[in-house]
Amino acid sequence: GTYVGLILLTVTAARACLQFTYQTVNVLCQCKMAPKERRNCGYPGISEVECRKAGCCFNDSVPGMPWCFAPKPKKVRKVCPNDPHARINCGFPGITAQECEKKGCCFNTQPAGVPWCFYHRVVEEGKLLHKTSSPIPWKLLAGSVLCLSLACCASLAWLEATLKGASRTGSPPFLEWVQSFHTQGTSGEEVAKP
Repeated sequence: GTYVGLILLTVTAARACLQFTYQTVNVLCQCKMAPKERRNCGYPGISEVECRKAGCCFNDSVPGMPWCFAPKPKKVRKVCPNDPHARINCGFPGITAQECEKKGCCFNTQPAGVPWCFYHRVVEEGKLLHKTSSPIPWKLLAGSVLCLSLACCASLAWLEATLKGASRTGSPPFLEWVQSFHTQGTSGEEVAKP
């Protein structure tokens, strides 16, 4: 009873920690730019809190440049969805691969019973936690769980190092559920219809 409750609390906290880390990294990427590229996004004297509430970046380290500025636009790319059951039909029965590709869609005849010609998904570039065929590295999860006592989360440098060295994956059974985190509503995917 107590053990299961502790595990659920740990897994829930790890999920929140991962989401917090992802959001922080995503914002940092959009705000990283040369000071001369900054476009003003606030009024004179705006606080950091108000600036961020407005969806803007804040950095007061460069005098004479806007402190509250517009983030870079999100970069997106088209990908074919990994999950066959997430496919949205883009063709008609009997469509060939060439006809499908002319429409700008993905084509895959496997498995049976799902559309073979289907729309791409639009995914934000730089997203750390989007649908992939591999699980989240256990090292990333472990780091997130271990940092809970420090009020979350890993530093950006630690996170980058973890992702670069994440060729090994695997997880203890009680955290396998957390691996589904990156396929549940955090993928940033949208249907890309031409």
